[in-house]
This record gives sequence, C-alpha cells and structure tokens, in this order.
Amino acid sequence: MTNNYNPLDELPDAETDILERRQEVLARLEHLPRTPASFGLIHADLQFANFFIDPADDLLTLYDFDDCCQGWYMMDIALPLLDMLVLYPGHDREVFASRFLEHFITGYRTQCTPDPSLLAELHTFLKLLEIGLYLQVAAYAEEATPDSWVGKFMPGRKESILSRTPFVPVYL
Repeated sequence: MTNNYNPLDELPDAETDILERRQEVLARLEHLPRTPASFGLIHADLQFANFFIDPADDLLTLYDFDDCCQGWYMMDIALPLLDMLVLYPGHDREVFASRFLEHFITGYRTQCTPDPSLLAELHTFLKLLEIGLYLQVAAYAEEATPDSWVGKFMPGRKESILSRTPFVPVYL
C-alpha cells in the first residue's frame, strides 16, 4: 500500500509565502556538493525518540529506520539539534546550541568527518527542517497542547520562517 500523503496538500492557499521560502532554501541547497563524503544514506529522522544512549557502555543505538533516504549527512546533524532546541527550556539557546554541537560533532567525528563547507551551511539545513516540520504540523497545530512538542515548536514559527530568522545562530 502506498502512502500518498503530502503535507503541502493541506496548506491553505494563504501559505504560499511559506512555500516560496521553502523554494529559496531548496535552491540554495542545489548548489551544495553531493560527494560521497557529504551525501549518501541518512537516517533522516534522527530525533531523540529514535536513539538510545547507554551511559554504562558509552554506546549509542539508533532505531526507526523507516525514513532513511539519500541526503546530505548534515541533515543527521541538524535534526537532533533542532529537536533538542525545541525541547530546551533555557533562554541561552545560542550557548546551548554551541555546546551541544561541540559534543555532538566530536562524537560524530569518531565515525566520519563532516564536510567543513557543509558545516558552514548548518543554518540552511536547520531552516529546511524548520519549514518542513511547519508544513507537517500546521494543519493540526491549533489542537496541540502548549507543553507538547508541536505546542513548543509552533509559536512564532511562521514569522521566523518568513523573516528568514535563523532557527538558532550557529557558529562552528
């Protein structure tokens, strides 16, 4: 059975400005390298519900591979950051993001080396994820409770996307 669901089909006509912003981000990504060192099989859903860290063994176990696809490896760095920032209750988001990335990328480098030119584009990958998630949840966001993931993600999201505000300023 094929799932033909497309969140773009549920957007009201008034959301064309979001789709235009999405096209701008996609156009920027089109110019990025797709080399074996930067592009290949990714998890594509590397959010905190889809991995387990065993502190006793320092082992990380990933699961839920149903969204795997070909993409930039940076997507598997950007998504955990975005997910954590939605859940992070502090006001020092930039400091937290820098610390998170420092440790995450240190661990990442034990397995492979991220392309430095793509690390410099992390803000673009974050914006693509932000827009994609907005498109996925916009149709039912009003029903979300404020303490839910969607309830924490959506406030001010449309304005952030349209004003081209970075999801979080990132300095690597």
